[in-house]
Amino acid sequence: MLREVEAARPEFVVDVHDRLSWSVGFSPEPQQIHEWLEKYLKSGNYRRVAVAENVKGQIVYRWNSDAADYSPVSEPYICVYQRKL
Repeated sequence: MLREVEAARPEFVVDVHDRLSWSVGFSPEPQQIHEWLEKYLKSGNYRRVAVAENVKGQIVYRWNSDAADYSPVSEPYICVYQRKL
């Protein structure tokens, strides 16, 4: 799957940070996926364009420059990355 994603070069990548995402803890593969994704997104080909998180029961969205360097304060959270054109 990882090689297929690299070959497809998707325009958008959605990264879901949730303790149950990919069944982390049940097998070693989810950790490999997370490590690969972090490396893939930091390759310089993608930029973060959105963050959504639950802060004290309120869903908070950050877009574009507000999302680029933002560090989420809660879990779960979602980050959306766009391929640089």
